[in-house]
Amino acid sequence: MSEGNHYFVSWLNSNGVHKLWLDKKPNICVSSKVLEEAKESLYEQICDIYGDGEAHIELIAVNKVEEDKWFALEPLEDAWLNNETAIYSKSACKGCGFPLGGRTSTRLDSGTKLKFGVGYFSNTHPFIYYYSEELLKELSNITGFIFDTRKILYKGEESGYVELLNTPSANFRLVKGIAPNAKLRTTFVCNSCNRNSYEILGEGKAFAYEELNPKGCTVAKLSSLHHAQLLCSAHVISKIDRKRRLYKFSAEEFAVRNLEDLYIPTELELPKIDSIDWG
Repeated sequence: MSEGNHYFVSWLNSNGVHKLWLDKKPNICVSSKVLEEAKESLYEQICDIYGDGEAHIELIAVNKVEEDKWFALEPLEDAWLNNETAIYSKSACKGCGFPLGGRTSTRLDSGTKLKFGVGYFSNTHPFIYYYSEELLKELSNITGFIFDTRKILYKGEESGYVELLNTPSANFRLVKGIAPNAKLRTTFVCNSCNRNSYEILGEGKAFAYEELNPKGCTVAKLSSLHHAQLLCSAHVISKIDRKRRLYKFSAEEFAVRNLEDLYIPTELELPKIDSIDWG
């Protein structure tokens, strides 16, 4: 098995003891009064049994749901888009490489067979995420949220996956007192198209409570490199059977703060660039 695989782990906290086990192999199980020690023991077992020294584990609580926590539905796979030059009404900016025009009605044509519940196309700026129709249907059933989507093709046929067309209603912002990271290529003002882009690594960015849908599902812009993704509350995620292939995704917790605690940087705080080599 290759290294760096993603493992869903059930987490039971009972009588002060944390019990963790792999969903696919319940016999791979550890217990400890300290959660971090239990996780380390599980990493060691995964390494011994699978030879995976860079495992990524995601805990799915069996008996604990914290209503105020929100998570981004992150991809387990990336894919390649065949027609990335035809999906926008204008060509890309020669400075920053982002599209100058809006989306056309052209459907995405994937060059990769899509799988799991969430993924993204790695050769687009911004990245375009795709979702299994089954997952979005399940989220609609749970929350009543209405998704505006466009079907994605694979080898000329409908793939069972879609892209989101909903305009993001929530934008990631920086916590006041935290400056954008001027050393990152994703932080700039483009001299050619005047596009603003900002980013930091690690903590220091959050979403505003006021922008989150109380139904528990929000279309959001999570990064300057992303177009639209889904944020879901812990309560909603707890109702999804993530062992099903078409529902699988990685859940990344995002901080949520009051809007008054957050800000969006202005041009004066961002470095100006003439061009970016995205590699």
